[in-house]
Amino acid sequence: MSLMSQMLSTNTNIDVAEPLSSKTTPELARVSLFDLEKRYKDDPIIYNSVNVRTQTVMAPGYHLLGNKDDVATVVEFFNNVGKTGGNLEWNEILTRIFQHQFIYGRAWTELIPNVENTELVDIDIIDPKKMDYLRTSDNKIALDQFSNPVGYVENLGWGVEMQSRFYPPEPYSLQAEQIFFPPDRVVQYLYNTMGDGFEGIGLIEPIYKASTRRDDAESAWANSPIFPMLVSKIGNESHEPTKQHLQSALDELSVSKKRSVFSYPYWVELNMLQAKQPEKIIDQFKHYEDAEIAGLGLAKAFAKWEGGETNRDTLARQEFMLKISLKNTAYKTCKMIEKRVFGAMVKYGQIKTAPLMVWNEIALQELDSKADRIVKYLSAGALTPDTDLEDYIRKVERLPDKKITVTKDKEVVATDDKKVIAVENKKVENDIRRK
Repeated sequence: MSLMSQMLSTNTNIDVAEPLSSKTTPELARVSLFDLEKRYKDDPIIYNSVNVRTQTVMAPGYHLLGNKDDVATVVEFFNNVGKTGGNLEWNEILTRIFQHQFIYGRAWTELIPNVENTELVDIDIIDPKKMDYLRTSDNKIALDQFSNPVGYVENLGWGVEMQSRFYPPEPYSLQAEQIFFPPDRVVQYLYNTMGDGFEGIGLIEPIYKASTRRDDAESAWANSPIFPMLVSKIGNESHEPTKQHLQSALDELSVSKKRSVFSYPYWVELNMLQAKQPEKIIDQFKHYEDAEIAGLGLAKAFAKWEGGETNRDTLARQEFMLKISLKNTAYKTCKMIEKRVFGAMVKYGQIKTAPLMVWNEIALQELDSKADRIVKYLSAGALTPDTDLEDYIRKVERLPDKKITVTKDKEVVATDDKKVIAVENKKVENDIRRK
């Protein structure tokens, strides 16, 4: 068979395709996850921006679509998360999944089955600073024939002793203070990637230098003559200053910030030493600040909670772009949960099919504009009100399900296919059967 024929072949008997390409370990130097975490802690603009993104994406929540029994099983599973293996509830875990993606560029969760390994019973978050791929003796990522990771390791740190329950296949081995995770026991959520996509890039790493430079510049400014400083001029024609006078004045000025008043002789003159044009220095700080905000992908009004100079139309466009970014992050996160978490439940036989995890609309303004469009469509006759439209509105607006209406002569029953039928002259039963 010719090469072209092989490329165009649609042979359905092939179950596994082995790629010709091969992935490799990235060699680009990266900022350590510890330093990224420190920037999040120390830089108020980064701290606020990450929190705003996390809170905004989590605000609307999500809903599940699929077989009603499978959806009910998944909902029950989420309600029980944190009661078996870990201590965190599902909502807190989901919040940290987004937060860790923004800070580190990656988030990790552990899938925890029961002791018999017959069903998935819990999920827990793992600190990204401790997680890594299983690596070879020359520090390359251990990959299988399909260029997929052989497994993952958690680095517990020196002095921590813990026996690993699993061990990597030969010829790979664990280093001291490492435990091994098979690929099906952990889930990695990547924010953005480069190259072969093994390492995630979050919001902080691209602006790391701008953040540290602004921090260093502000520290230098606060401890230099550019920053307003109290100085004293000692002596006059009648009083020749001595070393003792100078040291005494220096001691007094050193503690002056801790006191509201102090006295000094008439032949001692106090002045403030400061830059004549400090705004020039402040402009340099703003340069680093603007670079940070641009990299964070957040409007300045949101990053610094200021709106005095913000154009309303510009802010609306920036908010729209933020929604697009958050939607993309939510979509990728939902797809990973469907594939790995729901997929594991299918594998264990807890559910028959994996439900769809759909993120709700993120911004109220977007809901308002969509509501206006729906009203216009209905007024123009382009849409016909039906139960599907009503169910959609109730879902995105988080309204309760419609109550079943019963009249004296008829009983209204809601069916699974969302049609409504009237049953004439029947007595209302306690449990309504769904067709």
